[in-house]
Amino acid sequence: AATVYGILMLPGLLLIFYPCVYGIQLDADAGMLETLFGIPNYRYKIYLIRLMLTFVLTAVLLAVFSVISNFLIAPIPIIPMVFHLMFPLVFLGSIAFLLATLTHSGHAAGTIVIGLGFASWLSSGFLGESRWNLFHNPFQENSGINALAQADVTFSNRIILLVIAVLAVLWAMLNLQRREKFL
Repeated sequence: AATVYGILMLPGLLLIFYPCVYGIQLDADAGMLETLFGIPNYRYKIYLIRLMLTFVLTAVLLAVFSVISNFLIAPIPIIPMVFHLMFPLVFLGSIAFLLATLTHSGHAAGTIVIGLGFASWLSSGFLGESRWNLFHNPFQENSGINALAQADVTFSNRIILLVIAVLAVLWAMLNLQRREKFL
């Protein structure tokens, strides 16, 4: 299950990356921002619904990939696998959306997100089973760590990722209030 978790992380990252990073830039290129920002109080709901749909569709596709992995690679718990995969993916998607609203450019946001992801991946080696490891694998069996301690680290990691993701989305929504910079 630990290997399948690592294998499924890559398609999840690819599914989250493009819609979160390039959503606002594609609206600007298509001339849709004027229409979206012209609707009072609905522009935030539109971007929130897009973000939530991206997360839901990613979860559905990861569930399909998990079922396929269950048959082809190894028996895995499908629902817990998708559940635990979505925490780092929602975190990175929220950070990508925030960076897209801060930089007003999909290319700049994409470059920063790739750099942050690469740095997090490199640092996961020395962070190990720390609660600060973005790519913490709850299915990794550690002989030196008590199962209860590992469950506590996983729970703390998921809470940290969720809180930062919610704060990033709220900050991005505040950035969308300054619409003149986007137009």
